[in-house]
Amino acid sequence: MSRAYWVKLASSVSTTIKANDKAQHKIELDAVVPPAEMQELLEGALGASGWERSAENPREFKKNLQDGVQLTWNTDDNAVEATVEASRQVVRDVEVQGRAYSQDAAEVDAQRQLVQREKAAREEARIEEERLQRQLTERLEANENDRVREINEVLQQTYAEAIKRKAQRLGTVTSVHESKQGGDYSLTIVIAE
Repeated sequence: MSRAYWVKLASSVSTTIKANDKAQHKIELDAVVPPAEMQELLEGALGASGWERSAENPREFKKNLQDGVQLTWNTDDNAVEATVEASRQVVRDVEVQGRAYSQDAAEVDAQRQLVQREKAAREEARIEEERLQRQLTERLEANENDRVREINEVLQQTYAEAIKRKAQRLGTVTSVHESKQGGDYSLTIVIAE
């Protein structure tokens, strides 16, 4: 009479999945006043709009948006980079049973099944990583309008201040009127001759 052997094996496949995406906006800053002064105005507008100067590079300003997107404005090349990243731990527990009429054969069967299941668990983690990448890309795409609005507000402040300074150089400013309605901004400066 033959005896059947059952061998149980278990393991855990643990993987850290990481995903990131970025978009870049190149800013053309026209010099209304001398370039060094425009740079100073830009940096002032960034600070006034809640951007924080980077500790690593004083020519970079950073701002986190609500949806986890981080903006980095490099004032050297006037590029704004939007980045989003995420990581998570994926753990899959794997348990198999090998059966055979000898203990060695049952262990071989269990090992074979374990290798297959671990491979499948790693494939699941890869699919999870692709899903996370798609989610981040979609988040970045959905965030485009917010980013453009944020950039335009900084540029609007920069140009408004530059135009005011330029007007002072042209003559005596008698009145300045600024107004915002909806998304429109209006600046009227009257200069006496």
